[in-house]
Amino acid sequence: MKLSEGKQQELNKQKRLMRATNERFFRAHPELGSMVSAFLTSLLTNKPDDIPAYASRFFTDPELAHKLGFEGWEGPDEPEPLEQEPPESFGEEEDFDDAPEEPVAATTGESVQDLEEILISLFKEADQDSSGKLSFDEFATLMQTAELGLSNSDVHLLLAEADENDDGEIAYEEFVSLAVEVVQMIRLRASVEENEAYDMDQLRAAAEYYTPPEDVLASTIREVAGEDGMLSRTALKQALSTPTLSLNKQIISMSVAAIMPSNSASASDVLPAAREAVLTSIAQVLAMQHGDEISARLDRLIQDTADKERTGAIDAPVLKSVMERAYGLTRLQVSALVNNAPLNENGQIMWEVHLPRMAMMVKAMTDPETILERLEMADRAQFTPLEVMGGREKAQMEDMLRTLFLEADADNNGVLDRAEFARCIESTHLGLDEWGDMTRP
Repeated sequence: MKLSEGKQQELNKQKRLMRATNERFFRAHPELGSMVSAFLTSLLTNKPDDIPAYASRFFTDPELAHKLGFEGWEGPDEPEPLEQEPPESFGEEEDFDDAPEEPVAATTGESVQDLEEILISLFKEADQDSSGKLSFDEFATLMQTAELGLSNSDVHLLLAEADENDDGEIAYEEFVSLAVEVVQMIRLRASVEENEAYDMDQLRAAAEYYTPPEDVLASTIREVAGEDGMLSRTALKQALSTPTLSLNKQIISMSVAAIMPSNSASASDVLPAAREAVLTSIAQVLAMQHGDEISARLDRLIQDTADKERTGAIDAPVLKSVMERAYGLTRLQVSALVNNAPLNENGQIMWEVHLPRMAMMVKAMTDPETILERLEMADRAQFTPLEVMGGREKAQMEDMLRTLFLEADADNNGVLDRAEFARCIESTHLGLDEWGDMTRP
């Protein structure tokens, strides 16, 4: 039976409330996870015949708290019931009027003709001396203008890859494939930022329900500060690990890195930003947990090949190498992928935090439409547009076209009729008919 719209909305509200309440309860009682994990381990190790009786003995064992490391620990107070329903980002049933209208995409969104005009304009602007080719300096200036995080070494390598005839310059036909990628990456960056801003607003609203109150967090941190009011990273990690705060290891690690970039700091300097850092870390972890198949694959790939100890941080060259091998991405795409990634105090990329963005970008970069757009523009670039030709080359082309026209204009009236135009097209030996289509062999 289909519920009415009002009843469906009420059901969705109750489902969100139940999910949030259960989550808060489990986070407030870490002993539950320890008990269940220890029971399953013991069960699979001993393989008892009478499981109910075995479970009864296990959970009534007076030494259980000691065995699990909770002896002497007092559980936290029951979490207060939620006074209002969680934000709609908790539910998967709702739509949002202000959600981005289009999915993240790397295609330019332009027609072939409009994109060609953009590329011609880019080339002409970069070709400062109007030679019809780009020197290294002109090429480097264009690449840096794109703000894709390219180093001088990256630019040199891109130039070497694009310069197919090894003359040290980039002709238009060599320029197009790379330029399409630049336009695609700029479009992708804007698309990702728009979606991230929307998603993060929703996730931060959900994270509010899991973030400890400011006064509780502050008092917990003050308790571990030294007599001089100074706080070490180890002490801060100890404070955030307090069971009453209900923070997992991943959130704690991310929060410590955000709160204290250095090894020590004054507690009074740390406290104002502490709750915001914890809230942001929880929102980022929620984003990781709600990732798609690509996110899951990326997570496994990076952990298995580059971060087996799950530190959450790796060097940029290592991440670039992993992405190049796994997805066959170009040098420009890989550079755009790691650009603006969050770094830890050692200058390493915090890849777990960066994972949602990387997943969105990889999905867009490997989309068939993205690849086809580059191929189509490269095919069109085999015929260099007159607008980007250098002085001598342009003059030669104009002379050739003028000669073809005069030869075809049999009646010398300065206008080609249909028959004359057909003869002109045929004389080019390009295999085209009068409509510009390829003729049959």
